[in-house]
Amino acid sequence: MRTALALAAVALSLTAAGCEPVPSINPLVPEGQAAVEPALAGTWRSLDPEEKEVLLRFEPAEEGSFKITYTAEEGKSSLLEGRLMRLEDRLYLDAYPSADRAEELFAREAFFPVIPVHTFYRIEIAEDRLRLSWLDDTKLREQLKQGKVDVAHETIQPPGWGTYLVLTASTRDLQALVRAHPEVFGEAEEFARAQE
Repeated sequence: MRTALALAAVALSLTAAGCEPVPSINPLVPEGQAAVEPALAGTWRSLDPEEKEVLLRFEPAEEGSFKITYTAEEGKSSLLEGRLMRLEDRLYLDAYPSADRAEELFAREAFFPVIPVHTFYRIEIAEDRLRLSWLDDTKLREQLKQGKVDVAHETIQPPGWGTYLVLTASTRDLQALVRAHPEVFGEAEEFARAQE
């Protein structure tokens, strides 16, 4: 199982198709419309026995957003930013790479053409448990192929990189997608609140 918030790398090097978050050019949560959810703040540890050292840290930031630190077992970490939105009584996270971290990563590069993208997660918080599932590449491809979902997207194949599904829909259409098609989200990963 891959931890859902490996999404930080999506903007820097898209992940090959298959059980991964789907990148989007546009946000799910417009600026200034973020929901506030204080219960998300803090550090969460994966309950997956194979990923017991995986941590997610959510720190409140300005205008209802969060700074998100994803730490993998190898001690590698990614810094993201994110906003929450409630749609149909469900809580969603729109996460995207931190501009500060990107600047740091590319400081040695003369030119490295990447675009920051958004990835979307459905979140459930109950006491000291967090369930997080992402908009899944494989599930969305199946629904598109069967004609059950109609959403603006492109399939790209950069030489040597694989095939990627990238959403190009407007924010409004993305919100309609997650409202109408909960089946495009993957199986939830579970985390427990870590002692700080």
